[in-house]
Amino acid sequence: MGAASSATRSLTAAALTVSLAACDGGTVAEGDVRSAEGTVIGGAAISIALPDGRVDRRVTSESGAFTIAMVHDPRYRGAVTLRISASGYRDRTVDLVGAGRYRCQIILQEEASAPGRAAAVQNDNPCQNTR
Repeated sequence: MGAASSATRSLTAAALTVSLAACDGGTVAEGDVRSAEGTVIGGAAISIALPDGRVDRRVTSESGAFTIAMVHDPRYRGAVTLRISASGYRDRTVDLVGAGRYRCQIILQEEASAPGRAAAVQNDNPCQNTR
């Protein structure tokens, strides 16, 4: 996969974001993924899913950035589940309740901390609805 493939994915995500804004029937999550120490996590797997089984998947950029979206009925008020995983880190799940545009600052914890080292506190509410 080269630059053309990456550009195509970016254009597809941008088009989906514009179409969601036009119909108000969807959830968009964008932001970045970092470690508890603040290190950018590029290549993290991101998915967004509805309870009916529909799922979309993306991968964070080298800078840890992501944009992912799910189209659904504008009257849907249930949770859309955002899942984030990366090698060497604990998986993270965040429920996004209600349609909207969410700005997310995802922090992943290392799978195993050094002996005697306490794990950093995870941000409890990493995504804010901005719409």
